[in-house]
Order: sequence, then structure tokens, then C-alpha cells
Amino acid sequence: MNGMNYHIKYFILPIHILGLIGIITTFYGYTSFNWIVFLIGWTLIYGLGLVTGFHKLLSHNSFQTHRYVKYVLTYLGCLGISGSPIWWAAIHRGHHHAHTEKDRDLQSPRRGFLSSYIGWQFGEDTSKISLKYAADLARDETMVFFHKEYRSIVWGTLLFAFVISPSTAFSLLVFPMLAAHHGENITNSIGHSRFAGYRNYDTDDDTINNPILALLTWGQLLHNNHHAKPNYSSFSKRWWEIDPTNLFVWCFKRLK
Repeated sequence: MNGMNYHIKYFILPIHILGLIGIITTFYGYTSFNWIVFLIGWTLIYGLGLVTGFHKLLSHNSFQTHRYVKYVLTYLGCLGISGSPIWWAAIHRGHHHAHTEKDRDLQSPRRGFLSSYIGWQFGEDTSKISLKYAADLARDETMVFFHKEYRSIVWGTLLFAFVISPSTAFSLLVFPMLAAHHGENITNSIGHSRFAGYRNYDTDDDTINNPILALLTWGQLLHNNHHAKPNYSSFSKRWWEIDPTNLFVWCFKRLK
């Protein structure tokens, strides 16, 4: 890898620094209103953007909706600082699912738990991930725009929010961005650690289900279910396995 990974340099490190500044400056004055704003941002960015948009809709095409809904979800997913929509789908399809727990699966805990959690983002030049695995998205001009302008979208949104209200910017954007980022890291690492849950399906990988952590990851820690049936729009199988994004999917299907 030549120099620091692009994604780490322009997104992960600076937004973590912003988050630390936010904690220091708002810790004693964080009110119930701030918590409500945080939950709204967490829902928009993580639940709607990353999980419903990037994961279920763009990567697995597990449901259909109106194209404008798709683009709104894509915008929200960009704010999850996990990469552009085309890049995210390409690594998810072409590496994580196609080669689960093998050498080409950059996110597997078999490389080490910390490597799976975040180390792979430092150790791999992720800009070299082939986008051919998301060729369908690359044929969509709007998706190409989101891909090319990813950095401008993230930082432009942050700049606009801080000009309006720094306190709201931290609660609505920065803290939810970090929660989404670490939620994805938890899914990659714990979701593939057999000690951390149970399995409904005998898949050829180490995926598990953890219904408690699933609530914090918008259903994604029902990971064994997902890897067994990746194109299903629901991560749930048993009644106690709650996938909160099922409600979103149910609504968006009716907006076709």
C-alpha cells in the first residue's frame, strides 16, 4: 500500500477526531434533546442508509422500491463513512460473500479479531478493490455520481450542519456516523465469531446469530441467517430474532 489508506485518511481518522472533540465539548451539556437527535441520526444513517440501503437494496437487491427512494437511501448510506455505494457493494459481493472466511475475504476474523474489526482498513489498499462486482450499479449515472463525489457529499453535509448548529451537527451526524462505523465493524468481527452466538444454518463459514447485538446493528448480527439466505430481505428466522429494518423494507416496497 502506498501511503495511508484513502478511506482512513479522509474519513475514519478525521471523523473520530471530530467525535472526540464533540465528546469533550458537549459531555456535560448533553441533554435529552441531544439524545433524541442522536437516535434520529442513528436511524437515518445506520438503519436506513447502510443497512436498508447499501446492504439490503444495493448489495443484495433483496427488495424493489422507487428509484428516488433508492437515491435517498444511498445518500444516507454515504454518511455512514463505510465507503461509496459502488465500492461498498463490490467488496461485499465480490469478497465478503463470494469468499467468506477465505484469503480474499478481507473482513474475516480468521485473519485476527482486530484485523476483522478495523485493521483490514489500514492493512489493505481498498482503493484497488475491483468495481466489476457492482457493474449493475456502475451503469446507473446517479450511483456513479455518489461514487465519484463521495468525499464531497460527506464533508459538504458536515460543513453545512456545523454552519447551522455545531451542537446539532455532533448529535445528528458525527456521533451517528461513528456509531454506524463501529456497528459495521462489530458485524464483521463478532458476526463471524462462533463463540458469540448460535447458528440456525450449517453454512460453510463461522457466522452466528446474536439477537441482542442484532438490536444494536439493525438486525445485521442475525448474520448466520443472512449468509444462509443473502438475498432475503429479512435477517430474521425465529420469532425472537428481530430485524428492525423489516418495517422500512415493508414500507419502501409499497412505493414502487
